[in-house]
Amino acid sequence: MLRILAFLLPAVTFACISLSIDGRFPLSHTAEYFASWNIDSSRQRAFFDTNFSDPRLLYLASLVGGARIRFGGTGNDFLHYEVAGATPCLPTVPYEYECLNATWVDNLFALSSAANSPLVFGLNITGAASAAGWDSANAVALLRYARARNRTLFALELGNEQNSKGLTFEQQAAAYAVLSGALDEVFPAGDPTRPVLVGPDPSGFHVAPSRDPKMQSRLDFLVNFTNAAGAGLSAVTHHEYIEIDASNATSSAFLDATRQIGRQVVAAVRGTAFPDMPVWAGEIGPHNGGNTPPNCEGNGVCGRYGSALWYADAMGAKAREGYAAFFRQDFLGADYGLLNYTSFVPSPDFWLLAIWRRVVGTGVLNVSQAQAPFSHTTRVYAFCGRAPGTFALLVVNLDSAASACVAAPGLAGAAPRTQWVLQPGQGGVLAAEVLFNGAPLALDAGGRAPDLAGAAATAGEPLTVPPLGIALALWSTNADACAA
Repeated sequence: MLRILAFLLPAVTFACISLSIDGRFPLSHTAEYFASWNIDSSRQRAFFDTNFSDPRLLYLASLVGGARIRFGGTGNDFLHYEVAGATPCLPTVPYEYECLNATWVDNLFALSSAANSPLVFGLNITGAASAAGWDSANAVALLRYARARNRTLFALELGNEQNSKGLTFEQQAAAYAVLSGALDEVFPAGDPTRPVLVGPDPSGFHVAPSRDPKMQSRLDFLVNFTNAAGAGLSAVTHHEYIEIDASNATSSAFLDATRQIGRQVVAAVRGTAFPDMPVWAGEIGPHNGGNTPPNCEGNGVCGRYGSALWYADAMGAKAREGYAAFFRQDFLGADYGLLNYTSFVPSPDFWLLAIWRRVVGTGVLNVSQAQAPFSHTTRVYAFCGRAPGTFALLVVNLDSAASACVAAPGLAGAAPRTQWVLQPGQGGVLAAEVLFNGAPLALDAGGRAPDLAGAAATAGEPLTVPPLGIALALWSTNADACAA
């Protein structure tokens, strides 16, 4: 069996990067639903102005389905659930008290079903700081409603960014204990439909740890909560926005913040009483300011191609550092969303996610650039493919003028490969149009997506990635790590 895999320099007119890949065993594994996404109920993200039963949305959700949908965000801490068995909603007070009635709940479950992506539902934690603690009655009504209608809930979160809103880790952990007891009320012992618990979703993970004097307090909250509530948790989650804009979207040093934050978070969790706890980027986006347009505080890269450079590199980096899941903020509702919130036109990030879901599997392989000097503009990540016995390579070229080249790997002799290559249209990082294997990528007049099948490449031919290109390439392999 092939043990150590290496790319050799081919005879081409410009130097290709030589990569060293260890094919003996995976460096780590992601969850099958690693590449997931969010729906945020915050009013400024147009949640209450969106018809989630729209057939166009259901179709587009199906194109990036097979994962998980996190229904969460700041707005979720304002929601009262007006379902059977619950008290009626009081009058709405925007940003303080919002009503999620049964129609909204049913529409969310319908979207979840269309995308074959069970919900991670963020519950309202209001009242947890009171002397009486968190009141589970409204959440119990929601859980009973869902169970009676055979609606699948994969997981529950309780509270959003509470570390920045005055709640202590002890108070949030105590509320989770109440929620666990509430689940005992609704789901009989051994019920396979019982949702798991994840959290605590702290905020403030924005820059490389070495540049953030407040990082330690955020890590302390994460660690202390994990130690207090970990026996009932199935994953630890946090939020992250490193603030991509047109000036830094192609900066390798800036993009490294995602990897550096990931490394520090994983190390912190591994040092808790629950060292095997999976880590999720539970809400991760390119930048803050996710209001309805004009938004992102004038950030021109919002919803543009430069965001896809961050997205591809961030998913590769988080997987490389040992994250189990990556929940992209958000599906729609702001200019940084996967879809335009009024037209539903897909962003470059949407197409990247659709391709990733088809190509990349759960095994993460150790890859390094073997030659010196190290290329800082060519970012490479290696995975097992989604199909057994396949190997996937992700290459992100940050150079705006020159193509990048990596040699075709000899993973299964002279095996041919299939490749999916994205690059910007006019405008570089600010381009709204994205090209797929050289042709414009967009929905047709009927709102349907084109065939996203990859293009075949000649066996042994080096993989060339155009300026600002993102390439996913897939080979058959006999490497031990990807055999099953």
